[in-house]
Order: sequence, then C-alpha cells, then structure tokens
Amino acid sequence: MFVPMKRLRSDLKFLLKLIIVAIANFVFIPWVPNIYADGCNSLGSGLRINISGIDESWLFIWSASGIEKQKGVYSSEDFSFRLNIHRPSSDKRSGDLPQDLLGVGMRLDVPFAMSDNGQMLISSAYPDRYVLILSKRFAIIDLKTRKLLRVIDTGYYVESLAWSPTDKHFAVLLSEDVTSQKWKGPVDWIAKFLGHPRQYYTLYVDIYNLNGEIVCRKVLIEKLLQGRGYLDWE
Repeated sequence: MFVPMKRLRSDLKFLLKLIIVAIANFVFIPWVPNIYADGCNSLGSGLRINISGIDESWLFIWSASGIEKQKGVYSSEDFSFRLNIHRPSSDKRSGDLPQDLLGVGMRLDVPFAMSDNGQMLISSAYPDRYVLILSKRFAIIDLKTRKLLRVIDTGYYVESLAWSPTDKHFAVLLSEDVTSQKWKGPVDWIAKFLGHPRQYYTLYVDIYNLNGEIVCRKVLIEKLLQGRGYLDWE
C-alpha cells in the first residue's frame, strides 16, 4: 500500500520524539535518589542517623521534607558508651533487662532502648554468651506487664535502635553485608591475603509501629567500607 511521503515524514518525526523521551528517561531516572522516593518522610522527623566507615563519616537528618545528608564527625566515645549501639562484647548494664522473658540460651543485650515513658523496651537478641556477633533479631517487650510481645528477624544486622519522642514508633538501623557485590581493588585483595578481609555494608533505617510492623524504610548509603552507625531521635 502506498504511503504519502508527507505522512511518512510526520510518522518518523513522532517516532523520533518517542525515542528521545525514552532515552532521556533511561539516562536520568536512575539518578533520582530513592532516599526521597516514598511518602513516609514526616514519620521520621527529628531522627538523626550517624554513619561511619573506614575513611568517611556522615550525618543524616530526617525531616518532613526528606533526609539531608551532610559530613559527620566520628566519635569513638559514642560507640563505647551508648546502649543503643552494637558492640562485640556483652554490656554489664544489660543484666538489668528482663532476661527471663526471652527463653533459655538467649539473652538481651546492646543495642537496646527503653521508651521515654519507661513502659516499652526494644533490644537485640543473642545466644547467651559474652561475645556478641551482630544479630539479625530484636525483641519488643512490654515492661509494664513484663510480657514479651514479639521477636522479629529483620534479615539484616541490627546496628542501633531508638524510640520516637511520642513512644508510638521506633527506628532500627540495619546493615547488609554486600561485600560480594563490591568490585575489589588491590587493597582489598592484599587485606584478604593477609587474613583481614575488608567488608562493605549497605545501611537502612526501618520505622516500626508498636505492633512490630514496618511502616517505613529508607536506604541511607550503599557499599560503605566497614559501615556502621547509631540513631538519635529528638
């Protein structure tokens, strides 16, 4: 069937526009940070997330308009004395927690946090031993009734915990070991050869309600060398 040249040119121009739009979307959409993508921004207002790696530190400030990322300052004291951050050995202050609620062979230990009203506790759960290998589980406990409400397996490592000022929600800082996904350079190869492999982590923050349901998740930083951190909720 014969197609008039004028119509053919018009169709080609239209097709060219579609191709240009498709290319633009392909190029620019991946650069939109997914940290601002969902609609739960206001929920985490006042939450401050401190993240550190081997050679960099960041502070994430969560407000109703999104999350602002700025340079942070690493403080070894924060990691040494805080109760809401993981450390590799048991903290004697965890002895005051209701250990009997968790069951035989398990214990509650750092990181843990009590709600401002003193009625609720969130705490990482471990096998009952002195050395604390990063746990993927945490418990929600009603201190007023001395009842274990729920034990949650997050699938990722629990780095830090914090309650919202209203005590209606709590936040969990999680890390995922993504070393296998990271392209390795000479320093990584040498470190592994010497028996001290370098590990890379992607860090997330989840917000839960009192029923232990996730109501919000944010990806903070990806493939950070020896990434870890802690939470403050003001």
